[in-house]
Amino acid sequence: MSSETVLKKTPCNGCRERKRKCSYEQPCARCIKFNITCTFTVVPSPKDVEYIQELEYMKQIQDIQLQISTMESELCTLKLARDKNVEEIQTSRETNSLSPDTRSMSVHSQDSDSVYQIKTEKDESYYDYPSPVSMNNTLEYIPAQSNHYDSQHKQNQHRHHHYHQDRTFKKESRQELFAPLYQKQTIAKCKAIEATITKKSSQQPWTLTVQNGNMSIETHISSYAELMSHFEGMATTCLYQTSTSKLPFPILKEPCTPRDALGAALGMITWRKYGKSRFKSLAGYTPTLLHYDGATGVTVIAPTTSMETITMRLVYTYINCLHVQKFYIHVPSFIQLFMTERSVIQSPAVMALCSIICQQNCKHISAIIPEDALSDYGAYYFEQARELIADQFDEANLETLFTFTFLAVSKILIKDDKQADRYLCIAERIYNVLLPQYKSQDGSCSDESVLFARIYRCLHHSRSAILIHEIMETENPSRSVIPRIAHLMEDLDDAYIQPAQDDSPREKQYIQVRRHINQLRESIRMTIGNISAPDFMTFIGTFGHQVEMVMRHWYRHVLPVDFQLQIPLFEGTWTDIEFFTHLELECGDSPIPVMVTLILYNEYLIMSKSYVPKRPGDTPPDTTELLEKFKHVQNHACHHEGEGHDKMYHWVKIIQKLAHIKRGGGSSKDLTMNDEEILEFIKVLNISQIGFNIPFLHTAVVVALDMVRLFQFLLSRDYSCFLDLRWVMNTWQLLMRAAKYKYQQPGDEEVTLDRIRANLILCLNIMRDQLKSSRRDSSGSFVEMMEQEFKSLF
Repeated sequence: MSSETVLKKTPCNGCRERKRKCSYEQPCARCIKFNITCTFTVVPSPKDVEYIQELEYMKQIQDIQLQISTMESELCTLKLARDKNVEEIQTSRETNSLSPDTRSMSVHSQDSDSVYQIKTEKDESYYDYPSPVSMNNTLEYIPAQSNHYDSQHKQNQHRHHHYHQDRTFKKESRQELFAPLYQKQTIAKCKAIEATITKKSSQQPWTLTVQNGNMSIETHISSYAELMSHFEGMATTCLYQTSTSKLPFPILKEPCTPRDALGAALGMITWRKYGKSRFKSLAGYTPTLLHYDGATGVTVIAPTTSMETITMRLVYTYINCLHVQKFYIHVPSFIQLFMTERSVIQSPAVMALCSIICQQNCKHISAIIPEDALSDYGAYYFEQARELIADQFDEANLETLFTFTFLAVSKILIKDDKQADRYLCIAERIYNVLLPQYKSQDGSCSDESVLFARIYRCLHHSRSAILIHEIMETENPSRSVIPRIAHLMEDLDDAYIQPAQDDSPREKQYIQVRRHINQLRESIRMTIGNISAPDFMTFIGTFGHQVEMVMRHWYRHVLPVDFQLQIPLFEGTWTDIEFFTHLELECGDSPIPVMVTLILYNEYLIMSKSYVPKRPGDTPPDTTELLEKFKHVQNHACHHEGEGHDKMYHWVKIIQKLAHIKRGGGSSKDLTMNDEEILEFIKVLNISQIGFNIPFLHTAVVVALDMVRLFQFLLSRDYSCFLDLRWVMNTWQLLMRAAKYKYQQPGDEEVTLDRIRANLILCLNIMRDQLKSSRRDSSGSFVEMMEQEFKSLF
């Protein structure tokens, strides 16, 4: 198209605006007459636009080709440098005394049995996300159950010893159990690039090859933590070379150093804050959320049907519903020993079990016995069991063991720990007497041995609960109870359970869920040792990010597909209609996918709450102020003189914690710090900067909002009995803190303060309905406290 043709058809801007006839000259006659600027605007045609786009694409293709050629030359240079300088690199390592991690990353490694493959695929999954996660224990670890009766177990090896002492698989059995996972496992995935571990039949040296556009690294590394450690070792090796001009990349990083006392102290503080948050989340509201109101007085029970029929219905309803939460009994053995040889109302073990069943929050049990009569029935069953066992309390057999253990649990559930401790002491003595009778001989386990193993879990759980209640009632617990709390919390809810051969498929599924949850928590625990950061804020931010990566990998690659929800994790991108429609289509009759997702999200909220003040006014102390106070305490040795003043007492507590760190925390040798190091540590803490500005807290708010939607869905199903009110309270607490900070999700107009307020109202309604219908918080004081907290904010 010529320019003359365009001028004849297109008037200038001035003539167009003033609606005058243009002479189409350049400049036109009227613009010359009025002495104004004559401007022509030419609109490109579609062909012109297409031509411009083609030019841009050609330029991009040239840039990509240039990058490919650069990469090929760098890879060739790297390969040549490897072939020519093998002996030089090894000599340099020995001369400079590098770390063991660096030496293990030698070019010719003899221990390689895994292959990392980085390959490009055309298909791109919606859920692709980089997941650099440690795989060390994903295949090998089976969590250890803390043993309250270690001394007795060491003295007597009984038949159920196999179920809770042998924590690790042999190599052969592990490979058989996890054969598909072990042969090929994706450990990281980002869009169209993924990294996988593949089992090799023969050992290969450490090599880097490119074939058909795919890069593969053959090495003995099998985890993200090892990869990062060896990468730092490689960087150190390069720094000590006589010439780095042959390297295809610049070396600007300083050599990595072993973790010093400062990094160890940051890791210890981070992990203890996380443990403290977990303890408060699981046990902080125990009197209200886990205990029930007992019978108020002597009540005459007048059932409309026979007690034997009611008892049988209660036991079978419990087995089909809430039994899989605790696994106190082995169902076939319990029925055979205590429910078939005689009438169930003549069995003290069955009566004691029914007293526990009547203290459960289950709508299926409420369909058998009215809700307002459950406490009275529980008291009736308790008294019946106590009378039946009164003449047999000195007999050591399974029936007395089960009866006294269940009587202790029943007392724990109605907040009577003193009586519970008495019954539990009798049960523990009977347990120790029976222990030698179940010594393993030929490796086989009888039904009684399996039943004995399950009641051990109940004994241990009951003793742990009583000890935790004692710690909670202590006003100022000493530091010596911190390891004790951690020891108890590991096993309170998710203790290791070994499946029996005659367990139902449903029971085996829930046991498998417990095992995977323990693997997740162990993976989280291992991340704390792989973090290094210059200050506390960066440290906890890195820790939160790694915890999220561990959870993503565990959910998508370790957890069986049947236990997953195919929803975007840690992302609130779906609308309510999409979210609930997907849950309706996917969940079916199994509560496991929803429960596992809630447990995962709840663990993330526990971690997130650990590092944010409860309210904006709780500003941490300034670094300069803390330094001055620390020097003052060191010089004047004032330890408790400011206890009467809140602010001064707060300072003293911080100084005591720092002194505890200086002494090494009573556990690790590498935590010993001199005065200069502890002053540097105070500067590194910089705790005055901690607030609701940590990146993972943004994700935590989205997670809390998704949890509320999962609560609503769970309560609408037949398996709503599995809802744990502690999940609701953790969600409530995080959303309340976000509301106190007037939180607004960065870059997301959907996550607003109004939406947070609406979800807080939903949490409040859930707590009110659940406590009212389950004989907990009969006075309503707990819900009233939540309402006052909400009204004070809004």
